[in-house]
Amino acid sequence: MEEKSVDKDKLAAEVKSEFLHAWRGYRQHAWGHDDLAPLSRKPHDWYAHSLLMTPVDALDTLLLMV
Repeated sequence: MEEKSVDKDKLAAEVKSEFLHAWRGYRQHAWGHDDLAPLSRKPHDWYAHSLLMTPVDALDTLLLMV
């Protein structure tokens, strides 16, 4: 079976670009809330008070990207 060649640097740059796009959207439209609905750009909280789920959820991805 033939294995396809993968440009790891290009793939890493694409992942970083997509992560930053999502993070900037969250910061602009939903900072201080749990989540962002991407189509409506409206913030969403799971409970009466925000648990800041997006920053908590993104931390492990951010640490892997460093």
